[in-house]
Amino acid sequence: MKRLRIVLLIATVAGVFLLTSTDVWSQGGTTTPQVTARAATINNMPAGEVLVGDTVVLRIHQSAGGYTPLQRANIVASRLSESFRQGLTVNDVQVGRLHNQSVLMMGDNLLITADPAEARINNSTTTGLAVAWQQNMLAALSPGTPGTAVAGTQETWPAWTNPTTKVVPIVSLGTPGVALGFAQVTGPTERVTRVQSVVQLSAVFERAARIFAFVPSSEAAGMNRVQGVAVTALLQYELIRF
Repeated sequence: MKRLRIVLLIATVAGVFLLTSTDVWSQGGTTTPQVTARAATINNMPAGEVLVGDTVVLRIHQSAGGYTPLQRANIVASRLSESFRQGLTVNDVQVGRLHNQSVLMMGDNLLITADPAEARINNSTTTGLAVAWQQNMLAALSPGTPGTAVAGTQETWPAWTNPTTKVVPIVSLGTPGVALGFAQVTGPTERVTRVQSVVQLSAVFERAARIFAFVPSSEAAGMNRVQGVAVTALLQYELIRF
């Protein structure tokens, strides 16, 4: 009996994983993305660039902290690579505040600070620059590129350009009791507008494990997954338990 429970647990974990993701890297691939840094010349001035694959996600024009633009780019690339090795994904890229400065983060990892001098070169504010870097990162790390079909589906993944957010109700399936909550979804505007609810799936196995998965759905009371959309925040509380 114990062996059967273990088999059922493994099967359920595998099923939830297949339902909520299309591959190992946030629906994007089987290996971590390649991150590199390189020297560049912008307006006859030396600069450093950070690339994810073949896409430049940010450029650094100014020296800071005793580091040249290229050295700073190498540091950012190293931090980004380490974040990938820790298992972080595109959903963890965020703009934050650290020591009263705008920063680009990946999870709890600092990638780069948007300093005023760099913002002026880009005709932006420090927060605007950090958001622009975030947008570039989301586009580079989004699952696939326009016109590229994801294996096992008939639709294509849009690029994460100008993403928007939306708050929708959570529909709980398989959870004991009655719960009320809302979820924030983020993604390309065309996909986000299709999301009507977030379905919460759960399973409990003899106190061995509790598994939760959240699936953006185009149905208010059913599950028809909207691809290319991430659940970025949850607000949920229990009304009745039985």
